[in-house]
Amino acid sequence: MTTDLRKAHDKLDKIVDVAFGATKACFNNDERLEVFFKSYIRMTKELGL
Repeated sequence: MTTDLRKAHDKLDKIVDVAFGATKACFNNDERLEVFFKSYIRMTKELGL
């Protein structure tokens, strides 16, 4: 992966982390998935699903 593409991926990862509710940048995709699923569970409970 080129340096520019890696930088773009890293920047996008940080944006996604915040959008999913992470309080800090995720270290890896496993952490990112954990944040995502916790957010999903919280939102579905709020909606009564």
